[in-house]
Amino acid sequence: MGRVLDHIETWIVGILGLAMLAVAIAQVLARYVLPWLVAGGGEEIVVYLFVWAAMIACAGAAARTAHIRADLLLRALSPRQLRIVELINAIAAAGFCALLVWYGWEVVDIALLIDERSQTGISFPMWIYYLALPAGALLMLIAYVGVIHRILTGRAAAAPRAVTIEDGI
Repeated sequence: MGRVLDHIETWIVGILGLAMLAVAIAQVLARYVLPWLVAGGGEEIVVYLFVWAAMIACAGAAARTAHIRADLLLRALSPRQLRIVELINAIAAAGFCALLVWYGWEVVDIALLIDERSQTGISFPMWIYYLALPAGALLMLIAYVGVIHRILTGRAAAAPRAVTIEDGI
């Protein structure tokens, strides 16, 4: 099931990236070729697509425990200590993500309530943009619950080993 979700995430982020590229290219071409047709708002759409793509990609990184971390410290720990530290980290991250879901949804709810829109010509509904935070945080929360489960069942991957001169670097 995890591989299927990884593929779906990869495709969604890829499609969003292509959409960002298409909008940016269209905006640049229109600016130089047909300047009277430039409506504005293209840059805004690129930012919205980027935020959604980043939030979805962060969930995938959380599931693979690929976020930036202090590997030097982790390599100095025994396997038992490493498991405890990884468990505490995953629990703290899951709690933080739960808070982001809660408060992010409150922001979305307020934007819906007051019908907040962007101040550009496209008047984009801001709740769609704000929804990226609770949606991405929910995906990360689910990923961290999976990480916690893997740690507790002993199926978590070990910390990477130190790179040495013998590795050819």
